[in-house]
Amino acid sequence: MNMMRLSISILVCAAAIAALPACGFTDARETIHRSVDVGAAPTVEVNNSVGGVTVRSWDKPAVDITAVKSAHSADALKNIDINIEPRSSGVVITTVNRAGSSFWSGGGVGYTILVPASASLKITNETGGVRIDGVNGDVLARTTTGGVQANLGTVTGNRSIDMRVTTGGIDLTIARDSNATVDMHATVGGVKSDFDSDRIGSGTGRIHLVTTTGGVVLRSS
Repeated sequence: MNMMRLSISILVCAAAIAALPACGFTDARETIHRSVDVGAAPTVEVNNSVGGVTVRSWDKPAVDITAVKSAHSADALKNIDINIEPRSSGVVITTVNRAGSSFWSGGGVGYTILVPASASLKITNETGGVRIDGVNGDVLARTTTGGVQANLGTVTGNRSIDMRVTTGGIDLTIARDSNATVDMHATVGGVKSDFDSDRIGSGTGRIHLVTTTGGVVLRSS
């Protein structure tokens, strides 16, 4: 299997895992929506156990959160709480599941979050994919089972992109005119880059992409 095919297959698996809470075999569902006013460059932290996390930029000084809770029963759904904690630096969003972190026992949550373009992100997702689009702050993303797919524009200055996955692929797109030093590694899986060197431009920014089982792809736009 070539490197690109491996990466694509891993990302497909990650997308399937991310979609678990929305699958037809869930019997109960509830949507939570909240908007939090923030500054122009907040730090948005997301801690989720099961389900996909999608973050996109918009042109408003607020973090808009839509969380879809899914479980096998209405009683199981009651065990899932969404904690949204505004802070001076931004907002922390945490899934609390008193039934456990497995979807099969406790259900899950799928997030769609809109943030200011200059936001920085800290995302931890145990089981499920992470998708990020249009954010130009620092990004730290962690998944245990699931992939990370992101389009992050120009990486320059002291900007830091750090993505680490245990089982799943990483697919990152950045602007061709970026300035960054790149470190990519896959223990089991292929590594592919559209750039000719691990030093892009002046190399001032930092890109760190690591997966244990899965492919890593760095694309240019």
